[in-house]
Amino acid sequence: VSTRSTWGYLEKIKMTEVKNEDKKEEVKGSEDKLRKTKMETSAPFFRDTKILSCSKVVMKGGEAVAVCFPQKKTGYKAPGSYTNMSKSSETKSLAHEVHKVHPIMHAGMGKKPLVKYSPTSFRNRLPQPTVVMPHKNSSQVVLGDRESAQKKQFVSMNKNHFPAHSLSDAVTNPAILAEKTKATHKEQLKQSVIPQLFKLFSLFR
Repeated sequence: VSTRSTWGYLEKIKMTEVKNEDKKEEVKGSEDKLRKTKMETSAPFFRDTKILSCSKVVMKGGEAVAVCFPQKKTGYKAPGSYTNMSKSSETKSLAHEVHKVHPIMHAGMGKKPLVKYSPTSFRNRLPQPTVVMPHKNSSQVVLGDRESAQKKQFVSMNKNHFPAHSLSDAVTNPAILAEKTKATHKEQLKQSVIPQLFKLFSLFR
């Protein structure tokens, strides 16, 4: 056996011994850490025990219960597994977000919801009253148009449909007489009470 191979073999032995010593120190350090954690979290009676097969010993219902070490999650339970990584961050559908009951936003809200920017957004406006209470003597029903006065408001239907025609513009041509009669009937229908009644009934539908 050559001297060079002998020295190489001895170097390997020394490196193995150094690695073993490092591992022993790591194990000793981890044991010291576990012992310190156990002394801090265990029940007072079990703080000075040298058993390190559990993370701590607690008293529950008058009985000593050993708590095991936390196990690292593997398989599909691991946080970095394909099952957990492939899940979408969107937990609600678009229809649910659009049609849900939204709060009445205003500038004085305690927790403003995040919305898309808009210069006329309600989250930047002052609060507005949702219900405006009317005056106790105010009425919601309005009969007719109060702004415009009708000349024939109090004229009866008989007097409106059978007026005294003037003979100054009397004609005998049948075509001209028919057109004038149509125009007269159209004006009488405008001034009669019937269109006003239809308009009034449409308000209560």
